Amino acid sequence: MKWFKNKRIPGGVMPALLVAGIMILSGLLFAVLESLREETTFSFHAYAEVWRDKSFTMSFIYSLFIAFFSSLLSIFIGLWITRKIAPFLRRPLFKLLAWSPLLFPHFVWGYMLLLLLDQTGWIPQILQQIGWLEKEQFPVLIRDEWGIGIILTYVTKEIPFVILMLLPVYLDMDGRRRDLVITLGGSKRDVFTTVEWPVIFPVISEIFLILFAFILTAYEVPALLGITYPKMISVLAFDWFYNGDWSQRPLAYTAMLSITVLILLLTILFYILWGRTRRIRNDSFRGTPFKKKGSAPVLTIYLALVFMPIAALLASSILNRDPQNLLQSAWSLRAWSVLAEDPLLIQSVWTSVAIGVIVVLLNFLLAIPAAKALAFKDFRGKAIAETVLLAPLLVPALLVAMGLHISLIRLGLANEWSGVVLIQLLPTLPYTIKMFRAGFEQMGRSWEEQAATLGASKWRIFRSIHLPLLISSFRASAFLVFVISLGQYILTSLIGGGNVLTLALVYFPYFEQADTAVMAAFSFLFALIPIGVWLVFEALFRLTAAYKGR
Repeated sequence: MKWFKNKRIPGGVMPALLVAGIMILSGLLFAVLESLREETTFSFHAYAEVWRDKSFTMSFIYSLFIAFFSSLLSIFIGLWITRKIAPFLRRPLFKLLAWSPLLFPHFVWGYMLLLLLDQTGWIPQILQQIGWLEKEQFPVLIRDEWGIGIILTYVTKEIPFVILMLLPVYLDMDGRRRDLVITLGGSKRDVFTTVEWPVIFPVISEIFLILFAFILTAYEVPALLGITYPKMISVLAFDWFYNGDWSQRPLAYTAMLSITVLILLLTILFYILWGRTRRIRNDSFRGTPFKKKGSAPVLTIYLALVFMPIAALLASSILNRDPQNLLQSAWSLRAWSVLAEDPLLIQSVWTSVAIGVIVVLLNFLLAIPAAKALAFKDFRGKAIAETVLLAPLLVPALLVAMGLHISLIRLGLANEWSGVVLIQLLPTLPYTIKMFRAGFEQMGRSWEEQAATLGASKWRIFRSIHLPLLISSFRASAFLVFVISLGQYILTSLIGGGNVLTLALVYFPYFEQADTAVMAAFSFLFALIPIGVWLVFEALFRLTAAYKGR
């Protein structure tokens, strides 16, 4: 609904728009200039060299293959699971269980699958001990030439994200159309194609673009589980950028810009083909609840598969595994003792928590006014503002960080925690804006208008209305932003330069040196820390909320 009409951009949008716009546009501009730079002149030599390079073309095809199939499988499986278990997810407990993989960064989830599916992992060993499998018969699923391990990591990690995005659509879907189709003799397929598909297709398109862009340009999982040849584009570009040979840096910019152009062209194509359909259909399908029975077996199997990697991680951290007989493995807290005695690790925990909390608070400060203005106001240039604010979901953060690197060095922000905090706003701010905008639209404006009419101050309105009614948005965004911040390796490494030591930066050296038990305990920290921060958040909310029990 359009509440106001105004030609000027609202003041609430400007801070977030300036932060996102300046970083993205300047990062892209500097990246383009660096890709064209050749000593004292500009040329397209780097572009010609990159596209003649066999390693790049193989990486390009390899990356497209992994990103496309990972995104497609995640959406297909996530949609099927959502349709089967959506009624159960009205309960908060089942929501938390279904979304528990979101606790872990992608590279930690990849390590958990390595514990399960590697040749010496839990599943092959168990199958061998019960006599269902001979030694070395288990297929190579991790660090294989087809990228199966990378695809499995992304699919199993992104399915909860797909459920998260699709669940509100199914819970708010108009049930009258389904009843009408069934009354007229329609089949289940007719219900899906005529009632569900028109509503979910715009959301699925958005999810596909987000996942495709993210997987295509992500660094951590391919660096952890990938092979030496071919590499994912992000790994190859980072190697060119950070190998000490400045003559190869234009190649890194060129490689990432090529991927960015592909993503933007795909986005434009989606918008041309289905952009108008989305605007028409978004407001057309509301009414009585969409009643559908959930499938308890599907929910049980899904939760079992979700908690299998988590159980393997926990067991690996507290057991000295006996390869000959897993059932006789001894309990031990040695791995946790090793971590507790590492001063570098303890320092990185506090640094990560401090940076994560600051990033969450800055997200609230920037995103809440912007989300409120986007939800309630109509103004000239609104579509452009939305595009800029949500652009980090599609524009590779690695490319922007590479473009900003030299500028941040000149400004004194590189190799400092302030630069790391600033760059981490890129992958987090769009999600916060999206969640709070949905919250404001669902809340409406009537409560705030009534309070303002009665003379309530802005702080009183925030404390008495916004905080209780938007608590789900506060919870979800704080948790998601903190987890994203905690798992930022490539951006922190690039801008922090090794001086800002976070958990993610310590994790990769540990992976090369530590034994399985220590590595598993370290990995589990990435879940324990967000849970601790969440408990603190809940305590603060109960102390500050005007109405208890909401």
